[in-house]
Amino acid sequence: MAGHLVLYNGAKMPILGLGTWKSPPGQVTEAVKVATDVGYCHIDCAHVYHNENEVGVAIQEKLKEQVVKREELFIVSKLWCTYHEKGLVKGACLKTLSDLKLDYLDLYLIHWPTGFKPGKEFFPLDESGNVIPSDTNILDTWAVFDFELSSEDMTTLLGYNRNWRVCALVSAVSHKDYPFHEEF
Repeated sequence: MAGHLVLYNGAKMPILGLGTWKSPPGQVTEAVKVATDVGYCHIDCAHVYHNENEVGVAIQEKLKEQVVKREELFIVSKLWCTYHEKGLVKGACLKTLSDLKLDYLDLYLIHWPTGFKPGKEFFPLDESGNVIPSDTNILDTWAVFDFELSSEDMTTLLGYNRNWRVCALVSAVSHKDYPFHEEF
């Protein structure tokens, strides 16, 4: 069995990775350090997990100790639903980079394919307890990565390749079980 997947641009993503979702504060730093020590190179993060800063501390410690080199790691993060509007994407990405203490991500994904009302709440609710959607429709959400980032900002951000994204969207929405099949 191969230890990695080859992505559309030739980059190799390790199949086995450490997920940081639900990692308790105060423990995720140690978990990332131990995982790196035993050979994990793929670390899955997200702003909504509330622990990217601690993950970043662990990554930086292991880089400083020369346990791994940055180019040996495959760091993934995700754009949260309250940041789907075009004007919010760059700031959200840069916040993730700052929290992780990194210059680039290996893959930046849209966490969920629906936007929520922008604001401080991760799950903004109306008076009935329902999540308030954003005014950004599914096509705008998919195109959310069409923002201005210079090559200096994000030279190796794989999730930014527009041609691949469009192909993936067409493939997804053409499937009979895709939830927005009829709308598209």
